[in-house]
Amino acid sequence: MAQLSWETMSEQNNHHFEILRASANQDFTKIKTVIGHGTSNSRNTYSITDFYPLAGTNYYKLVQVDDNGSATAAKDIVALTFGEQPGRLKVYAPDNSQIDILYHAQTTEKATIQLTDISGRKLYLREVNITKGDNTITIPVVLSNGVYVATLVTHIIKSSVKFLK
Repeated sequence: MAQLSWETMSEQNNHHFEILRASANQDFTKIKTVIGHGTSNSRNTYSITDFYPLAGTNYYKLVQVDDNGSATAAKDIVALTFGEQPGRLKVYAPDNSQIDILYHAQTTEKATIQLTDISGRKLYLREVNITKGDNTITIPVVLSNGVYVATLVTHIIKSSVKFLK
């Protein structure tokens, strides 16, 4: 989680701020818009939380947009580095006979992994042992093209991700 804060000493026709994020190999994309205070001669403090930063280095840039639509980017870019986010699932289908679910755990524990189709029909259910750190769970399953949901449940977290096959 990244907490980003900034302040203005005064504002003139400030409609909003855009917070942009990029990784080392991506272009900047807008992740949040924060409404400004219009015209103000007092100090204003702003803050946002990026709950899902990218693994690796995240670059954040602030852009101020006036009422007339003209935009000015701040000169400074902030770089923050994060490891893999605990609780987030990633799904890969290396071939037609299996899918791999990647999961980063903060503790060693038992978990239940479930695979359903988009209508909720259970296709796979298994208890697995998760170790602290990065885990790869291989599910031997042949899937036709469509939308599926992988869900991992531990005693503290339930994480789901939709994916296309």
